[in-house]
Amino acid sequence: MKVAIVASLLKPISPESIGGTEMFAHLLTEGLVDKGADVSLFATSDSKTRAKLISVCSSKQTNGLYEGDLETRIPYQILQAGNVIEKSKDFDIIHNNYYHFYLFSGFSAFADCPIVTTMHNHHWKSPNLKSVLEKTQRKNKDVVVFASKAAQKISNSLFSSEVIYYGIDISLFPFSPKSEDYILWFSRMVPPKGIKDAMDASYAGGFPLILAGGEPIRPEHKTYFAEKIKPNFSNNVKYKGPSTEKEKISLYKNAKALLFPTHLEEEFGLVMVEAMACGTPVIAYNRGAISEVVKDGVTGFVIDPDNEDRPHKESWIIKKQGIEGLVEAVKRIGEIDRTACRKYVQKHFTKEKMINEYIALYTRLLDKNS
Repeated sequence: MKVAIVASLLKPISPESIGGTEMFAHLLTEGLVDKGADVSLFATSDSKTRAKLISVCSSKQTNGLYEGDLETRIPYQILQAGNVIEKSKDFDIIHNNYYHFYLFSGFSAFADCPIVTTMHNHHWKSPNLKSVLEKTQRKNKDVVVFASKAAQKISNSLFSSEVIYYGIDISLFPFSPKSEDYILWFSRMVPPKGIKDAMDASYAGGFPLILAGGEPIRPEHKTYFAEKIKPNFSNNVKYKGPSTEKEKISLYKNAKALLFPTHLEEEFGLVMVEAMACGTPVIAYNRGAISEVVKDGVTGFVIDPDNEDRPHKESWIIKKQGIEGLVEAVKRIGEIDRTACRKYVQKHFTKEKMINEYIALYTRLLDKNS
């Protein structure tokens, strides 16, 4: 099987990748190589892979996550997309992993083989961007993959789609049967990730909280961080800043629990799987795919954030909502068996399971188009 993996150009694709999209592309590429597939990785020239690497630029030419799109990322992503399509007759399957999926989808009609597009973000929630897929997907030939049933349902789209959960290399996340006393919150310091909820719960419940993750990039988020978050740091609420991969794993495995009070309808939430792999239970708001990732009462607690009607509302072990629910969950976190957290990830969210499911999908598409 000849597979083209089309990757984002934001960062290199390598074993050192720490972004979710980039790590996914790395694990999938190397996993397919291990399975004997003939893989071509379209990524930045400073990527590291055992597949055939095809590049139009280096990551130094595409830096700037939110600024400079017109001058940096977008032209190279389009140039790379055209390069893939030009070579499409050489592949059995093209797998689109662009963070901004639509920059490749517009070229679909010119491809000689089926295209799989994995949704790594919520851009599909935009009617205009969703219509790109609906208008360009070729019936019985292309398919969109969501990382959860919740994301697939919310999309409410006309295009053909399937669900394949993200998987991780569990060997990189060592299990710890014991923990220290702190609760961990790990994400970028932006309002939608629930950083203020985590801090409010810490002050209300009196438990030590460690905040880790990069500072905001958007100007409005920088202002929020400077005015609403930073002044509230204390001896009990500490900010560790951005973390290396080694530091991140240490924070995971030594935490009593990971707090994930997101305000987003999460498509997945990879940080939760990584924490559970280390044995650390998760306390999260019932939004999006949370209940698909966290098994209430087994790998952590799911908390209703408010009075809004949501799937499975009021079916959770902890009946209190919002901040009160988070505090109650922290008090009861000792009821969760850390070994069960690890086993749950081993069963549902490994890279091996993910790769096998993608190979099965590729095979079904090829059979349809043979």
